[in-house]
Amino acid sequence: LDLDCLEENMVISGAIKTKEDHGYTIDLGIGDLNGFFKIGKENSKANLALGQTCLFKIVNKASKRAINLNLYSTI
Repeated sequence: LDLDCLEENMVISGAIKTKEDHGYTIDLGIGDLNGFFKIGKENSKANLALGQTCLFKIVNKASKRAINLNLYSTI
């Protein structure tokens, strides 16, 4: 699995890597590729634990090393 296989609106699993001021970085288990889940008005109550596994929907591919995600479901 690599960046070229991923498309917008796909659902993938990932683990919370770090908590940042405006969201979370997500370890996708795909080489150097990470995800970012931005906290906004619609998901401001999201309180995820480091290491927690969740399902995320791909919003867009921001770069070759990062993709933007929305929380789809906690596992």
